Parts: sequence; structure tokens; C-alpha cells
Amino acid sequence: MNLPISYILLKNNFEVHSVFVVMILIEVVNLALILSLAQGMNQLNIIEYLINVILPCTIVTIIATPISFFLFKSTIDATIYIQFLYLIIVVMICGISIFLFGFNKREKALLKNILIFRKKQN
Repeated sequence: MNLPISYILLKNNFEVHSVFVVMILIEVVNLALILSLAQGMNQLNIIEYLINVILPCTIVTIIATPISFFLFKSTIDATIYIQFLYLIIVVMICGISIFLFGFNKREKALLKNILIFRKKQN
């Protein structure tokens, strides 16, 4: 559905970024339809899903995106080694953000147990 709508918009001289806006809007509608189907078929609690899944994802995105964007802007004239270093920093920031704000207590404990178990095996 993205392609025909995007084509029509671009053909009518809309901005190039309108393709991404169309894609986001269609995906939001798609998610709403999937959630309504899941609610009917599996008794999914949509409010609980939004609180436990969408909210942590949104918080992680709000935290990690500006930091990543700032680092990206500062690497435009940098060497490949500095860019690679910044890439590693961005991956670490995303991982830390996911651990601190994306995981609940049970998931954090499970990850810690997995890491401790792997450490004991070595």
C-alpha cells in the first residue's frame, strides 16, 4: 500500500520525505488492525501491551536517538576509525538504554542470570 500512495504523492510534486510519512501512517494503522485482531482472537489486553511494549520502546527511542544523531553529526569529517569508534559508542548507548529503560525487572534478572551462567561455563 505504501508504494502506490507514495508514487501518487511524488508524482504530484510532494516532498521526498512524504514517502516516509506515508509509510509511518500506514504502519500505525496496520499495528492498530493487528492489535484489534489479536484482542479478538487471543484476548490481548491492548492497554497492557501499550504499557509493557510500546512505552518502553518509545522511551528507549527518545533517549537513544538524540545521542546517536549528535554523534552522527560530529563524525561527518572524521576518519573511518573515529566513525567506527562512534558506531561502537552508539551501539553501547542503545544497549544500555534498552537494558535500563526497555527491560522490566524480570527481563533484567533473566539477562543477568544468562550472563552469569555463560561466565561460569568459561
